[in-house]
Amino acid sequence: MEAKKTGTTVCTGSTKCTHNPRDPKNPSVNVKSNELQIASQVLGRQIRIFNASTEGDIDTAFETLTQQGAGALLVGADPFFSARRAQFVNLAARHALPTIGEWREFVAAGGLMSYGTSISDAYRQMGRYTGRILKGEKPADLPTVAYF
Repeated sequence: MEAKKTGTTVCTGSTKCTHNPRDPKNPSVNVKSNELQIASQVLGRQIRIFNASTEGDIDTAFETLTQQGAGALLVGADPFFSARRAQFVNLAARHALPTIGEWREFVAAGGLMSYGTSISDAYRQMGRYTGRILKGEKPADLPTVAYF
């Protein structure tokens, strides 16, 4: 899913090289990285993935991205990155680097755009469904919610 979203939003138009940070401490990092590489190859685009697991790593990455002439930055869904969205937004503005984030909260913090829903709304909906299930409703009887 991450690769599909990336392919349709970032790796299009005149952007030839997109960069994606990854937190090597996240257990799903290799799967997401592989999906991104496959999607970029299918689209004939280049993507560079770099590791960042500290605030200093993020600062250093932006310096490197600027030196390499990055066309864009995709910040994927990762708890570490979500908690540092203000840092990403500030650095993206300082370095004039178009940056897209997973959640709506990235835009609320001042980011350029997002390709996902509001994580707060998703958690709220999960809480509602959990309450309904605890009150006896069957999960199969609950309506499907689509966020567009």
